[in-house]
Amino acid sequence: MASRTAEAGPAGTNPAGSAPQTVNLSSLSLQQLVGVKDQLDAELQNLAVHLRNLRVASSRLQESRDAVVKFGLLDNTGSDKKGDEDEDDTPEVLVPLTSSVYVKGRLATRKKLLVDVGTGFLVEKNCADAKKGLDRKVAMVNEQVVKLEKILPEKQRQLEVTQNLIQQKYFQHQIALQEQMQQSAGRK
Repeated sequence: MASRTAEAGPAGTNPAGSAPQTVNLSSLSLQQLVGVKDQLDAELQNLAVHLRNLRVASSRLQESRDAVVKFGLLDNTGSDKKGDEDEDDTPEVLVPLTSSVYVKGRLATRKKLLVDVGTGFLVEKNCADAKKGLDRKVAMVNEQVVKLEKILPEKQRQLEVTQNLIQQKYFQHQIALQEQMQQSAGRK
C-alpha cells in the first residue's frame, strides 16, 4: 500500500502550526494522482533550482573568503602572516568605473575592508573579522545544501511511486473499459 506525506496547503507549502498529513496514494483517483504527480514535479524543479542557486552562492562566498585571505595577507586560520603593514606595500588595483571601463588605483590600506552584510549595507571590518564572517556564511549555505541533498532523493522516490500508481490505475481503467465493451457486445 503506497502512502505519501503531503504538506497541507498549495504547492508544497506547510503553514506554520499545521502538521504534515499522510495520504494513502492508492486510495486516490487517477485524476488526483496526476495532480499529486504535477505537484511533485514542481517541487522537484523548485528544489533543484534552489540547490543550484545555493551551490553558486557557496562558490561565490568561498571566492570572496579566498580573496580576503589573499588581500589581507592572512593564513588560513585568519591570523596575520606578517606584522605591521608598510603603506608602500598596498597593491595596485583596477577600479571599475562601468562594467567595461577600469582605472588603475592604489589602496590606502590593507587593514580594513567594506563588507556587504546584506540589503546593501556595508560595514568596515578588518580582514580577520571579514574572513570569519564569510566562513560563517559559507558554513550556513553548505548546511542548506546538505539538507536539500537529503530531501531531493525522497521527493524523487515519491514521484516514482506516484508515477507507478498512475500507470496501474490507468491500466485498471483500460481493463475495466474493455470488460464493459465486451459485456455490452455480448448482450447484443
